[in-house]
Amino acid sequence: MRTFTKQASEVRRQALLEAASRLFRAHGYAGTQMSAIAAEAGLSKGGAYFHFPSKQAVLLAALAFEAEQFDQRLRERAEQAPDAPTRLMLYITGHLDASDTDLPLDLWVEALRVPEGVALLREAYRRVREQVATLLADGGRGAVRRVFERDGPFPRHAEMLQNAQVQIRLRLDALDVVGGADAFE
Repeated sequence: MRTFTKQASEVRRQALLEAASRLFRAHGYAGTQMSAIAAEAGLSKGGAYFHFPSKQAVLLAALAFEAEQFDQRLRERAEQAPDAPTRLMLYITGHLDASDTDLPLDLWVEALRVPEGVALLREAYRRVREQVATLLADGGRGAVRRVFERDGPFPRHAEMLQNAQVQIRLRLDALDVVGGADAFE
């Protein structure tokens, strides 16, 4: 009988998350089967279900992993800046561009169908708010105005933010989200 160490189990779990992320990106949530995730990770379907009770559980774990990796890349990018205002601008514009990630929107929409997904998104936003507050406290306050002014160096970002605010106000209740607009309050 084979025995598995906790470390080996974590390696397999991580392989499943990475495989799920690749397949979800390529095929979306509906187009990805648990058996394909297991095969991509080099495990049996039963092995995958040992680590995750459902495809939705894999999705939530993969999104949490991807969100943390994305945020870490932005923090590292911002740390390369020479001063606090530039660090803040790099961090905020990185989030607005979201070019460092290619997670399809349908994955987040699917995650928001369950309370755990709403909690995941809240946690991601909490981390962003915390990082922005830290950068502001370090002297980045002047950067906020520069990032979001239409005639500033990042006019596209200002427009994106304004459009996003309008879309959220107009359409959040239309999304099939647990808790509707109140879920983000």
